[in-house]
Amino acid sequence: MIVQNIKKIIDRPQNKNRLYIRNLVKEEIQNYILNFVYNDSVFQNLIFTGGTCLRKLYGLDRLSEDLDFDYNFNFSIDNFALKVKNYFYSQLTYQKVSTKVSGNKQTVFIKLPLFKELNVYQDRTPEDVFVRCDFSKQISKEYGLNTGMITAGTFKVIVEAYDLETLFANKITAFLRRSFYKGKFQKLPFKGRDVYDLFWFLQISSKSGYHLKPNNKRLLSLIKERSMDQIKQDVKRKIALVDPKYVYKDVLPLVESGQFLNQFLEIFNKDRYGDVIYD
Repeated sequence: MIVQNIKKIIDRPQNKNRLYIRNLVKEEIQNYILNFVYNDSVFQNLIFTGGTCLRKLYGLDRLSEDLDFDYNFNFSIDNFALKVKNYFYSQLTYQKVSTKVSGNKQTVFIKLPLFKELNVYQDRTPEDVFVRCDFSKQISKEYGLNTGMITAGTFKVIVEAYDLETLFANKITAFLRRSFYKGKFQKLPFKGRDVYDLFWFLQISSKSGYHLKPNNKRLLSLIKERSMDQIKQDVKRKIALVDPKYVYKDVLPLVESGQFLNQFLEIFNKDRYGDVIYD
């Protein structure tokens, strides 16, 4: 079942960007994992968060490479790795899957050699497909939840997720706190997808007449700043550091159209010094 579904995705004639195809394949595998998680008596208590949650439950218009969950119960990551592998074995009859738990016990890597099986990209050695599942213990008591139904491929799944106000606060926190390395040595102060997602939130807020606002109590508890005004200034300062070419490079594998992404960056450059948080 998995192999046939992945082949259909790869064979779509409009799919020319290899990195985008890879992330479409990852999304299909994510669908199976989400079906497993929220039909398990223990793991259904995991709180769905991150970019995939925004896409599945709230309509974010980009792909997401990973699955992110928070927990506030006695969660065993080793048990998760074992049970998700057994799910692929027994329920999906796919025996070539393997799992690995990271050394810090916060991530499960799920590996499937699908491109090798399908002989994709004959001009170079096919790589395995990895789906990363990240788990974090809930560190703030300030949050709201939303129990909702998502479509995950052929599955309809009821998920426990953060509400949009909480995810808005999480995204501002990620934008301010997260950096990454380009190559081995060049540290960039932002991730392109955080820039994209933050402006997506601001568009949603604008369309709601600015009724959608970040969960301020959560934001203050996570950032440890004295006031929302201080956080707003922090965001403005960091937005001034954003280089659009790095946003483009990071987000391109996650959207179908490079032309659309260029249009987004034009709007970003015009609006980057406007109001970014409404309180």
